[in-house]
Amino acid sequence: MLVGASTIAYLSLSPARAVRRLVELGLRVVELSYDNFLHGGVREIQELELVAEVVSMSNLTSFSVHLPYDNLDPSLLGIRSALRRYSRWARALDRVRVSHYVVHLPNLPSSPSSAEVAAEYVAGVVEAVEPVTVAVENVSNPEVFGARAVDLAETLSKLELSKVYVCLDVGHANVVKEPLRRYAEVLGGRIRVLHVHDNDGFRDLHLPLGAGTLNLGEVAEVIELVKPEKLVAEVACRGLKRCDQELKQAISLLESLAGRVR
Repeated sequence: MLVGASTIAYLSLSPARAVRRLVELGLRVVELSYDNFLHGGVREIQELELVAEVVSMSNLTSFSVHLPYDNLDPSLLGIRSALRRYSRWARALDRVRVSHYVVHLPNLPSSPSSAEVAAEYVAGVVEAVEPVTVAVENVSNPEVFGARAVDLAETLSKLELSKVYVCLDVGHANVVKEPLRRYAEVLGGRIRVLHVHDNDGFRDLHLPLGAGTLNLGEVAEVIELVKPEKLVAEVACRGLKRCDQELKQAISLLESLAGRVR
């Protein structure tokens, strides 16, 4: 089981500089967060090319990318725009090996009828980033489709695609107040990646584990149940020295949890 971190750990750094910082700390499993683009005020494609340059010079075991989530208008025009954007991202990063792209579903109403639209969208994402795998992540808004385990299961059931699996965000599940065991029971082996962070049960704060209301025992249990391929610390921070320390602690805890899996 691989253990790594997201560049969200360094919100004060540009995406490329945040990747470099993680590499300098000795991490070999890195995920590029879209939050660094939002906070950094950078030009997307130019910055992605800089990220690719850093990654190409680093001996990473795994490099994944969280696609933008601020363009999730469920209209046909909105979806087409999002897919074109994802395709541009994939082209900018095609010189490096991306293990998977993390994506949120469009902002659809929490209704079973949304599964068909969501599935068509995911199929479009797969086509946009081919040949890389897509990981669909549960979201933190309980009022939209894609927050609960059954939403993801219904979406995936309509896809005959081997290149789609689930990224379970345990912090988002805590806000939605759906037990982690429920995701494990409904999605099982389709969960390949865990995003791990804490919060107060109401806001998506991206705190270190133990700093919020998330039950650490439940996190350990879901790791044991689904045995994901990868655990990614998604702890947001500002201030380099403080962030270095928080990240090291987060990685140490995840390594401990991974080591318990039989």
